[in-house]
Amino acid sequence: MLLPSPPTSKPEVQMRTVRMLSALGAGVLREGVYLLPARPGMREGLAHLAAYVNSAGGSADLLAVTAIDSAQELRFRARFERTPRYKAVVETARSLRHGIGMTDISALGRVLKRQREELEKIELTDFFPGRALEQARSILDQIENEVNAVLFPQASAQAVPKELKRSDYFQKIWATREPLWADRLASAWLIKRFIDVEGHFVWIGRTDPIPAKVITFGFEGARFQNAEPQITFERIVRFFRLSDDPVLMRIGKIMRDIEKGTPSGAEGKSVETLLMGAQHRSRGKVDVLVAEAEKALDQLYDTFTDPNGAQRTSRSAPAAR
Repeated sequence: MLLPSPPTSKPEVQMRTVRMLSALGAGVLREGVYLLPARPGMREGLAHLAAYVNSAGGSADLLAVTAIDSAQELRFRARFERTPRYKAVVETARSLRHGIGMTDISALGRVLKRQREELEKIELTDFFPGRALEQARSILDQIENEVNAVLFPQASAQAVPKELKRSDYFQKIWATREPLWADRLASAWLIKRFIDVEGHFVWIGRTDPIPAKVITFGFEGARFQNAEPQITFERIVRFFRLSDDPVLMRIGKIMRDIEKGTPSGAEGKSVETLLMGAQHRSRGKVDVLVAEAEKALDQLYDTFTDPNGAQRTSRSAPAAR
């Protein structure tokens, strides 16, 4: 139990005390009285905070307390109830179901990712986990499967374009739907740099009709589209026989993870941050976003290329034969 009294003349100390207590997951017994279970690391955390408050000119007492009976033990545990927070996560996740088929599926994946992160944050300070945690995990898993089923439909004849001559993909108009995110941005970069250097691109609204005589990519019904287990970028790489380039394969996996809302490791998160930065700088202007993403992906490709090998700098590559 901690009884902190930060100096009233130092609001920054008061604010930091509140934040540290929140980060530790302390329960509030009453105003100015905070509890944590007697577990490894808990006492040290409160001791550190007490020392900080005392050194800042306030006062803080750290006490060891034991419930006198089972009823009091239950009252203490009630101060750490996390069920309402789990319910908020579940309600947000469930609301995504209404957007499936209406909202861009990648956007739903990003929201789902944030809810997964929030669930993990709650779990860190859930000292007495119970059924609410299990239910939240189960529901998030269900909704994630539903979102992924739309993001990665089963391969079909429509999803596998028949091989055409290279000339059929040269100096063409390529089209994808807005909003543009990892897969669509990376696919546009791939097409421009390695397949159709002199091609042109159009960005179509989510519900706008598709212009005639364009090569579509990156959405359901497009010539190149997601199909389990690959995103559009990976399918274009395979179709144009670029799979021998390990850097493109590596970028494809990163983009797939970002689209699923599960960027892994520092590498995936860094690339996601780069794309988010490009999105922010574009201020809603698609052409600016595409240009910014191209710069980021050019740098990424060059960074990943083996410095001891032949770096591919040409903006063209063999297409399907």
